[in-house]
Amino acid sequence: MMRAREPLVDEIDFIIHSLSMAMQRLALIRGKPFALFGHGYGAVLAYELGRGLHARFRRAPLRLLVAGSRAPPHVRFQERVSALAPPELLAHLRALGPAGVPEVILGRPELLDRVKPVLLADQRALESYHHDPNGILPCPVLVLDATGDDIPEEEIRDWELVTDEPVTLREFEGGHFFIQETPGVVLKTIKEVLEEDLENFQRGLQSASLIKKNRYLT
Repeated sequence: MMRAREPLVDEIDFIIHSLSMAMQRLALIRGKPFALFGHGYGAVLAYELGRGLHARFRRAPLRLLVAGSRAPPHVRFQERVSALAPPELLAHLRALGPAGVPEVILGRPELLDRVKPVLLADQRALESYHHDPNGILPCPVLVLDATGDDIPEEEIRDWELVTDEPVTLREFEGGHFFIQETPGVVLKTIKEVLEEDLENFQRGLQSASLIKKNRYLT
């Protein structure tokens, strides 16, 4: 209930700053390995959050995981969904399918009126986004794509432009909301990748500790 009374935020820079400071304040990144995941609009947020954490605290995620999103240099909008008239906005939301906004909400005006301000604030934030090419995110990226999504292949592969680390592409059956259509398969892939990342991180710590110990003994 307290969060419901907070003002809506429609600026990505403010969102990233708030998330970065919260993660630092809650000690979520102090010497601990972490990864960032986002789908669609959330992929852009996860990417910019990773850059913000590295810029402010010199801490980068073990890996960035993104799904259902074109690479940040390609995020631009010809149509301003946030400015659509109510009938056109409703048609747009319905076109997303039940995995986007459930029909139980779209079919009940009193529920839609409650969530619409949040949806519009998110959309305004994304529509105002402009990618800054300065500053590479220093971590590997796992890109999850779907066979039925309409994002051009080159705009998916261009995630390699935003990092100097390896970019891995995994493709799944389904549409834009494939992570909800086949969650078990997607989660299995994410789990396997992050487990390998964590093992590599632990081996790196052990190697660094051994080198430090040998220097001390000599």
